[in-house]
Amino acid sequence: LPSCLEDWYQLNRKATDAALLLLPLSSANPTPTPTSQPTHTPSLLHLYLHHKYPHEEVLPWKLCDGHWSWGRREQQLLYFRWLGQQLEFVVVSDWYSLTYQQVVQHGGHQLLQHYGNSHIYAAVSLVNSPDFFASPSSLSKIMAPATETEPMASSEKGLSEDECVQDDELVQNSQEREKLRTWKFPAVPRGHWKDRNNQREFFLWLGPRLGYSSPEDWYSLTYKVLLENGGKGILLQHGHSHIKALTQLFPEWELLPWRFFHSPRGFWSSRSNQRSYLDWLELKLKRYSDWYSV
Repeated sequence: LPSCLEDWYQLNRKATDAALLLLPLSSANPTPTPTSQPTHTPSLLHLYLHHKYPHEEVLPWKLCDGHWSWGRREQQLLYFRWLGQQLEFVVVSDWYSLTYQQVVQHGGHQLLQHYGNSHIYAAVSLVNSPDFFASPSSLSKIMAPATETEPMASSEKGLSEDECVQDDELVQNSQEREKLRTWKFPAVPRGHWKDRNNQREFFLWLGPRLGYSSPEDWYSLTYKVLLENGGKGILLQHGHSHIKALTQLFPEWELLPWRFFHSPRGFWSSRSNQRSYLDWLELKLKRYSDWYSV
C-alpha cells in the first residue's frame, strides 16, 4: 500500500482498485455522520485515508476510486469553496483575481471542461450560487466521519450565541448583495461579447448603477460612460457606437437615435433616417402651419 497520502493521489484507477482490496476498512470506522448540508458523501477510501492521516486534508478529486464526478454541481461547489479557502478569498470581489493557472495548479482542470475551459465562467456560475457561502469551505466540516469531540461552546469563543447568529447573518446578507460579473474580470472569455444575451445582461446591470429606471433615461448615456464601466467589448461589436448598441439590443424600447446627445456617425446621410425623423416630428406638430416655425 502507498506509504503517504500523496502516493495515493498518484495511483491510477486500476492501481487504486487493487489497493482497495487490501485495505483494512473495518478498522477505519467508515461510517459517515449525516451533516446539516450533505453536499458530498465520502467514499470508503476517503474515510480510510481520513482515519489514517487525521492531520491532513484528504482531497477526494485527487483519488481515482470512481467516486468523484466533476459533472455533479454539488461537487463542483465543494471544490470551489475549498479553492477559495486555499487562495484566502474572503469576499466575493476577491474572486476577480482568480486565474486559469491557479485552478489547474489546484487540481481543477477537469472542472473547467464543464465551463468551456473558462475559469471565469466557472467562477461566475459557482460563486453566484445562492448556497455558495452558506456551506462550510473546509472539507473536514462536510465529509469528516463521526468524532466524539464536542463542539466548542460559543461563549468559549468570546461571543454569545445571539452575537454569532447576527454575525453570520451579516456576512451572508453582504455576500448575497454582491455577485460576480463576467465583465469585471481583467479579461472576458473569448467570444463572450459576440453573444447578444451577454450584451443585454451587461446593460441591464449597468442601468440601475447609473440610476436609470426607464428607457427614456438611456438617452443620457454617453460613449465615455459606457467605456468607463467596462463596455469596450460591446462597443467593438457595434461600430464603436453606444447608440447602435442600445437600439439593436433593445428594439422593444423603441429608442430614437436623434434624441441622444449625438447621433451615430453617418446617420443623417441616409434618406431613410431623414424620413423617419420627419415622420416622427410631424406627429409632434399640431397644425400644418407649425412647420414654418421648425
